[in-house]
Amino acid sequence: MRARVRGIVRTMRTPVVLLTLLLTLALPLAACGGGGSSKEATPKDQVTADWRKAADAVVAGDAEALCVRVADDAKAVIKKETGLECADAIKVVFARTQKADRESLKGVKITAVTVNPDGKTANVKYTVTSALKALGFDGSSDMIKTGDGWLLQGG
Repeated sequence: MRARVRGIVRTMRTPVVLLTLLLTLALPLAACGGGGSSKEATPKDQVTADWRKAADAVVAGDAEALCVRVADDAKAVIKKETGLECADAIKVVFARTQKADRESLKGVKITAVTVNPDGKTANVKYTVTSALKALGFDGSSDMIKTGDGWLLQGG
């Protein structure tokens, strides 16, 4: 499975990196439940909520909104691998995926959210469907806390 960059994408490694970024955002989009609580959100809740925002962007096919949820280091990886800015590269990925594929991300289940002791990084574990596994997703995503909330971290 190979593709080209700058119009398509250089090697399959690049689409897998980009698609993995997309999958890391693939949280179930159902409501958190228990609404109306005035208690402060925990870091795990914040990670989950920020993933939900990104997942909405993935399902909607909104590359700009998705890139707002991507950390600068991940954007640098995208630029290095593709020669494209984040939103342009994600548009290429969206063009290569079917809407039904993006919408299938709604059903991905989170199995664990671990906020590291430093409070600055987190890892999200999730189930992977056979279709997503075939695209190279491994069921694990790293997040980093920034002034803009929890963002998808490259690596």
